[in-house]
Amino acid sequence: MLVYGACHPPHFYRNLIDNLHGHGYTVFAPALPTTGLDESVGRKTYLHNVKRIYEDLLPLLDAGKKAVLICHSFGGIAGSAATKNHTIKERKSRGQQGGIMAVVFIAAAILAQKDTCFLASVGTRLPTLYAVDLLYQSHVSIVEEVHFVAADIKVLTYYVKCTKDKAIPAGIQQEMAQNSGCHIIEIESDHSLFLHTDTT
Repeated sequence: MLVYGACHPPHFYRNLIDNLHGHGYTVFAPALPTTGLDESVGRKTYLHNVKRIYEDLLPLLDAGKKAVLICHSFGGIAGSAATKNHTIKERKSRGQQGGIMAVVFIAAAILAQKDTCFLASVGTRLPTLYAVDLLYQSHVSIVEEVHFVAADIKVLTYYVKCTKDKAIPAGIQQEMAQNSGCHIIEIESDHSLFLHTDTT
């Protein structure tokens, strides 16, 4: 399950999706309500994203499938929350099949402390960047408090730190990953490594 970042159109992830398909994986990358072509994203929150993730994810888990969440950039917020009560162990305790077995964050926005928001936690330390081909992002999704965070996840978490990232600098990535208890993997790439064929 691919949970993509703020302002990113889904087609940006085509290289990554094709590469995963090539290795025999089934990939779902649902369009998220907080990102869109116009102001209709309005007051959508990360919980709207979680609900959309579940529409594709839960039927797979109910069928006994095991899943890995791959969360890029701001997708780390909703991706973290989507794991709540749906790890393999948690579902098994309720007599359910399947479950989430791991989470991979890629240059992701994640939180170690619940009941805070991304903007207050690290957002004010991020540089201002301007880019083309990006989409609208719900402002509410960035300033709202989050009630289940990366540090709460009950399965293995991996953080791919991109050392040339100008959107979320490597130092902030390191801090977020360490504070959330992630296993850190460091690569030499910018924020959107999946746009480069040689890094997928």
